[in-house]
Formats: sequence, C-alpha cells, structure tokens
Amino acid sequence: MAKVFADAGSDVTIHARRPEVVAETNVRHQNARYLPDVVLPDRLHATVDPVEALYRRTAEISPPGRSSLCGGVLIGRP
Repeated sequence: MAKVFADAGSDVTIHARRPEVVAETNVRHQNARYLPDVVLPDRLHATVDPVEALYRRTAEISPPGRSSLCGGVLIGRP
C-alpha cells in the first residue's frame, strides 16, 4: 500500500522496528525479505522512530487488528 501511494506522488513514511530494514528501504530502495524483485519509490521513506513517523502523517492505514505502529502505512504530506 505504501508503494501505491508513493507511486501516485505522495511522500510516504513507514515505521519499521529494525534499523537494517530502515537502511535497506532508504538507501537501497528495497525490502528484499518481503518484496525481493520490487524497487521502492524515492518518495517512500522508513524510520525506526515512531514519533517521527506519526509527525509526518496526514493519513494512516493499518491492517485490521493492528495498531499503526505495528505495520501501518503512514502517508506523508505532499
């Protein structure tokens, strides 16, 4: 979902718990574990800091039964 919004022109910030996932997302534009053949857009950024992720949001999308800090997509300001 984050990729869809980023491809549509929104700046998107996602929260990740592991620093290595943040680095891979921000530097290599990949998530090799879950999306090995997908290049992530430049507009998609990750952070380990939940406060930063929430500060940047204008909308929140979370899977049913999960809090936004456990895998939700945070859509940033355009």
